[in-house]
Amino acid sequence: MRRWIPLALIALAILWFVLTNVGASMALNDLASRPITGLARDGATIPVQPSGRAPLPGEARGLAGQGTMFGFSLVFALPDGGLVTCTQRFTRLGCSDGWQALR
Repeated sequence: MRRWIPLALIALAILWFVLTNVGASMALNDLASRPITGLARDGATIPVQPSGRAPLPGEARGLAGQGTMFGFSLVFALPDGGLVTCTQRFTRLGCSDGWQALR
């Protein structure tokens, strides 16, 4: 019985590795094909800076992106100085502080 515990842990580690990479690949593919164009909360909509150009006044600026468990996370700086983190895991996209990503 003790012999199976290391094998089960190795199998779990391999599954975790595969799912993390598949999730990140799916998230990046979805973000590339349908980029975030704006952020909305409480009836207010803030456009997001498209990649490849400087942000216009009133646009949220993309600060950073990093891989997370089973997905990818993007950080945006709002015009008022606040930060919003949007995380996509597999195909689910959610943002912090009640913000919703517009596509």
